[in-house]
Amino acid sequence: MRSCLEILSNLALTQIIHDPEIFDVDEAIDSYALVFQFRTQPFAAPIRVIAANGLGWDHVSVSLQTRCPSWSEMKMIKMLCFRPDELAVQLHPPVSDNIDVHPFCLHLWRSHAHPFVMPPRELV
Repeated sequence: MRSCLEILSNLALTQIIHDPEIFDVDEAIDSYALVFQFRTQPFAAPIRVIAANGLGWDHVSVSLQTRCPSWSEMKMIKMLCFRPDELAVQLHPPVSDNIDVHPFCLHLWRSHAHPFVMPPRELV
């Protein structure tokens, strides 16, 4: 299992992680989770990100204080937190399985063991 820092080291994120004008690492929860925040561009508002790796999943939680992340913001976070050849998905679970802790939070998931079955390319 890759640690969170190994997940994040795949990315363009490593190019900006040391720039305090753009990126602020709040805390490393443990070797499998990291909390960070983008404070300026490319985003209009500060975006808080929790990246974690455990139980066979890479999980990236993305939130803002006053609204949900936009498609373009989620796409940028996906590009920063996953390799270009990795598929990450947003899930819409059954209502009975939904856990809503933060009203303005979206999630990206990648399974370590079970590749996601993509629809035919012409449908995507």
